[in-house]
Amino acid sequence: MMRLEYLEILPRKKMTSPPPYIVQIVDWNTQHQTLATLCDAAKQRGFGEVMLHAQTHAAPFYYQHGFLSLGSEFFEAGIPHQEMHKRL
Repeated sequence: MMRLEYLEILPRKKMTSPPPYIVQIVDWNTQHQTLATLCDAAKQRGFGEVMLHAQTHAAPFYYQHGFLSLGSEFFEAGIPHQEMHKRL
């Protein structure tokens, strides 16, 4: 299983110099394509599943991409999250 972490979707006005491990998507028109590309890359590397912790308000976006919720909502860094998985 590959775990996606630190995927941020930010408005351009909030852009700063992120740490190198954070993928920032500032173009809202490409967010769907970027997630699909990350999942394809995981599959090409032999992973059968992708897992992530989605902020609860963003869960519908991940549902559109075939992710399913697992477990109950939890707090990470004081923000409600939902664990989500997608079989590749």
